[in-house]
Amino acid sequence: MIEKLGMLQKVALKFLSLNCQRHSIYNQYLSHPVENAMPDAHAAPDADDAINQVLRAERQAQQAVAQCEQQAAQLVADARLRAKRAQEGAEQRLHILRERMRANTAQQIAALDSAAKALPQRAQPDATAHAKLEQAVVALAAILSGEAHDERL
Repeated sequence: MIEKLGMLQKVALKFLSLNCQRHSIYNQYLSHPVENAMPDAHAAPDADDAINQVLRAERQAQQAVAQCEQQAAQLVADARLRAKRAQEGAEQRLHILRERMRANTAQQIAALDSAAKALPQRAQPDATAHAKLEQAVVALAAILSGEAHDERL
């Protein structure tokens, strides 16, 4: 890319140089008064050749610039395509990773459910046990609030 930019700079400088030469020759041609109605046979071909050379160089420079623009456009298109492919690949890898995580999570949940079913079941307290527990809580609350004294203390 840097080489192409260097080439483009060289072409642009050559174009400017030739364009300046063309204007210089043209201005010199206009600055000299026409002494004869018939142009000098030796001067005209040199000026015409110089102008034609400048015009030819200008066309070549324009063609080179157009070619560089096409190459730059192709490089941009290629870069966009590579970026799109990279993005699609990343999205695909993310999708696969998410699916693996979902499967792993489901597997872990199933293992936890299985382990929970294997635990021994506690017996539910009967009404008598529940009443005894309630009496103990009331007695403890009375002791803690200072309404009753515990003879054990």
